[in-house]
Amino acid sequence: MLTPEYLQRISDGAEDGAAELHAEIISRIIARLIQRFEDTGEIIMTGTDKFQIEVLRDAGALLNEIQDDIAIAAGFELAEIQAAFEDAGVESFNYDTRMYQQAGIIEPDIEVTLANGSAITQPPVVLTQHPAYVRLIQRNYEATAGTWRNCTRSFAGAAYDKFITECDRAYMLTATGAVSRSQAVREAVGRIAKSGVTIQYEDAEGHVTRRDSIETATARAVRTGVGQACADITDVRMEEMEWDIILTSAHIGARIGDGGQNYTNHAWWQGRFFSRSGKDTKHPPFAVCGRGKAQGICGINCRHSYGPGDGKNNPFDKIDSKENKRVYLATQRQRRLESRVRNTKNRLAGLKTALETTQDNETRSGLQDDFDRVSALLEKQNAAYEDFCK
Repeated sequence: MLTPEYLQRISDGAEDGAAELHAEIISRIIARLIQRFEDTGEIIMTGTDKFQIEVLRDAGALLNEIQDDIAIAAGFELAEIQAAFEDAGVESFNYDTRMYQQAGIIEPDIEVTLANGSAITQPPVVLTQHPAYVRLIQRNYEATAGTWRNCTRSFAGAAYDKFITECDRAYMLTATGAVSRSQAVREAVGRIAKSGVTIQYEDAEGHVTRRDSIETATARAVRTGVGQACADITDVRMEEMEWDIILTSAHIGARIGDGGQNYTNHAWWQGRFFSRSGKDTKHPPFAVCGRGKAQGICGINCRHSYGPGDGKNNPFDKIDSKENKRVYLATQRQRRLESRVRNTKNRLAGLKTALETTQDNETRSGLQDDFDRVSALLEKQNAAYEDFCK
């Protein structure tokens, strides 16, 4: 079993790396856009067809640059993700081992003398001694790494599309005389810096159901993958030990789903004992927790875990349902405030790139005004976030 707090922070390293990659992608789009317009000079004289050809050429170069950035970042990101899986696997394995030791199924810890003469105690069995368990970790890591690679490919394509869209919009506004060239560039920079690059998910009917930034997608993939990897090991060990009673973890602020007594309502099933087989009449069947379902335990972005329980000692039994709902709503607000601050930081990074790239004094003056305004906004957002956290 992994604690909810552990699963909350396990993705931090990968998420931070993804945020840096996102900021780099935004900066590259903005730098390319400014160069396209300022290198062209009087863009109306180039003609629409020629301009579009040049934009497509630049978009191709931008795509190559972003793909290079992703390739470089991948080495660090995937190493961070793999380390998270390995650490979580050991953490979960050792927790379950302690439960089996208390039940007398596994021998107590043993004392080991190190090369320097000092002695430490460790469990009689460790994760690395079991190739089957290691393969479960590796399998889930590879699946998560594949998800991350697919996401980054989608983001590269989204950056390509955004660049073309913003160039076309700025060109049409300038060509029709609606705004000056510097104003069109400034507005395009503002939109790119504010919205960033996202990928969207659609349902079967083509309706957009969700948009994710690369850092959000990364954190979700890592947290989900780690939770499922450790759950797979727990399942195999409980089968081997012929252990039936399961204890689910719990945390204040668990999601409440539709509010009913079903697997979407994590606050309903968290911190309780269950019967793995469903045959123990003293405890409800574990199947009600929705293991294997996207919205169930160890599903998408779930911070819950589970492990062997004794049916008596429950460290999670004092969570109040009303307090859980209050904290859940407060936590959702906190996440939105954090996202707002992160997005504003990306906007500032994009505007900073624009200021460093432009050679046009009128454009620079407008961008400096935008930069100062967004800087003031960030100060207010940071203050509001700190006040809310208190």
